[in-house]
Amino acid sequence: MATRRPHKKSRKGCGQCKKRHIKCDEEHPSCQNCLQSGLTCDFPPSSTEDASLVTGASGSRAQHHPHIPDFSEHVSPRYTIQPSPSDSSDTATFAITLSDLELTHHFSTVTCLTLGRTPEAVRVWQHYAPRLGLSHIFLLRGLLSFAALHLSHLRPLEGTYYRKQALVHHDQALQEFHTVLATIIETNIDAAFLFASLLVIYTFGSKDLDTPETSSEDALDGISNSLFLVRCTGAVLVPFREALQTGELQPLLKERLGYEIVSGGITLPEFSALATACANAGSGSDTVATAAYVSAIEQLQAVFANVQAAASSERRPDIGLAMIWLVNVPEGYVTLLKMRKPEALIILAYFATILCHRNDSWWLRGWDGYLISAVESQLSEEWRCWLEWPKALCQQREL
Repeated sequence: MATRRPHKKSRKGCGQCKKRHIKCDEEHPSCQNCLQSGLTCDFPPSSTEDASLVTGASGSRAQHHPHIPDFSEHVSPRYTIQPSPSDSSDTATFAITLSDLELTHHFSTVTCLTLGRTPEAVRVWQHYAPRLGLSHIFLLRGLLSFAALHLSHLRPLEGTYYRKQALVHHDQALQEFHTVLATIIETNIDAAFLFASLLVIYTFGSKDLDTPETSSEDALDGISNSLFLVRCTGAVLVPFREALQTGELQPLLKERLGYEIVSGGITLPEFSALATACANAGSGSDTVATAAYVSAIEQLQAVFANVQAAASSERRPDIGLAMIWLVNVPEGYVTLLKMRKPEALIILAYFATILCHRNDSWWLRGWDGYLISAVESQLSEEWRCWLEWPKALCQQREL
């Protein structure tokens, strides 16, 4: 019986020769067997190469295996959004963290439902606003801020954490929005309107009325500052009013288009008496201030009449309609409110009679009574009698 001729086994042959069970000559970079067969020769790494793959040439980091795709360039701890060229507020990308993804999800699934009374209005906040935020970072930050604020109300035990998130996004958004206001054009008009709408809402929702840290001074300052900024925004948006009313935001504006100042002047007795008192204050010597007070009262009466009509028909007044007075008040009135003039404060207290119709909203809940109390703390005894009517009406709505 013939004996098998001994041969030296090759442990460093190429993979193709091993598969074919033939001896490899171990010639690099390709053995003769593979060259003749037209195959790709693949030698296993040497022991020194094995070490280099683990430790790297410098011994500090692993190198990538040549036959495994390298995904390292696609992995990042944070995703980034590049703003559109029309958004001059951002010169750098916006980094999205996991916390931001949580806020985005919450806004699109929960918070947006609290901002619209009709399904069409909800869709604007749920779909259009987040999509617009990808091109206008100041709006995206505004949405994230408001979502964080909402979560702070829903999860009181984590309230401090979410309020900090809300404040960070809100402050950054305000800085960016100030820049955008100087360059309002058709491509960013919708984003500017939506952000301005959130500004007023944020002012109310950001105050924790159950904590002693929320002083009446802070609350009144917040409202005054928001009024000033929203009025500036409103003035810039005037040339684009028709585009807003016929565009994607039409569902938000639809119910407010019927709002008109009563042409016959101030007719409701409570508002008429207040207007007379404001006109007679100081012997009526300051005609500019008197005109601002009367105009603010006239517009407040118009909103009050619309809200009352909605309430009498057993449907909730549109939040936008309730807030529209804050947008339309004369600039002179805002200045007088900042100065804490008693007439201006009382007019603001009358605004509580509108807020009490939307106590079902999480960001307005309790504000009617709180606003009246904040104003009362700033008034001398001679003016406090004017708060009796708004107090009684708000208490009646609570029953």
